[in-house]
Amino acid sequence: MQFHDAHASVGAMNGTNAKGSQLLTVSDLTCERGGHTLFRALSFGIGRGELLHIEGHNGSGKSTLLRCLCGFFRDWEGEITWDLQHHPVYLGHKAGVSGDLSVDENIAYLLALHNIQPSPEDIEDAVTRAGLLEHRFRAVRELSEGQRKRVSLSRLGLLVAEVWLLDEPFASLDAAGVDWLMSMITDHRSSGGAAIYTSHQAVDAPDQQRLRLTDFSSTSGV
Repeated sequence: MQFHDAHASVGAMNGTNAKGSQLLTVSDLTCERGGHTLFRALSFGIGRGELLHIEGHNGSGKSTLLRCLCGFFRDWEGEITWDLQHHPVYLGHKAGVSGDLSVDENIAYLLALHNIQPSPEDIEDAVTRAGLLEHRFRAVRELSEGQRKRVSLSRLGLLVAEVWLLDEPFASLDAAGVDWLMSMITDHRSSGGAAIYTSHQAVDAPDQQRLRLTDFSSTSGV
C-alpha cells in the first residue's frame, strides 16, 4: 500500500497551469470493508480543470473511496499518488454545522478547521453568494436542511486546496442551490482546480467524467 503526496513537484496555483495536468493518479486500488470487497483493481486519475462524478448504488463504496483518497480510511491495497501543493479538501455528506451558532459563526468555525481566519468581508461575501444574507444572524437550527447544507458548502470559495472531494454535495439543495454550487465548482475548475464528487442526482456539467464503481465491484459481470 502506498500513499504519495508529492508537494514539492507542483507550483502555486495561479490559473496558468495547463488543463489536464495530473493531480491524482489511482492505480489498482482494492478496498474491503466488513469482510466485503467494495471495489477491486480500480484505476483512474484527475487533472487540473477536471470534474469526476463517482456513481454507484448505496453500499457500493462511493463514500469509502473518497475517504481512501483523503487518507481517512486506510484499509486498501494499491497506489494513490497526489501531486499537490495543498492537501485535498474533503466534505462529507452531512452538513456538519452547529445548530446553536449563527450562519456567520458557523462559517467562521468551519474555516478555522482549515486554519483560515476569514475577515468579516470574506464571511459576508460567502453568505451573500450562498443566498443566506437575510439569515446570517439566525441560529442554524432554524434553517431548512438545504440552507444548512449551503452554510457548510459556502466555505469552499475561501479554501486554497487544488482538489475538492465532495460526498453527496447536491443532496438537500433546491434547483437554485444546485446552480450555485455548480457555479463554485466551475470557478474552481477555471482557476486550475479539480473536483471529485458522489451524487445520486444527474447534474449537468461541461466535460464531466464519470466513474461507475459497480464496474469494479467483486460481483461485476456475475
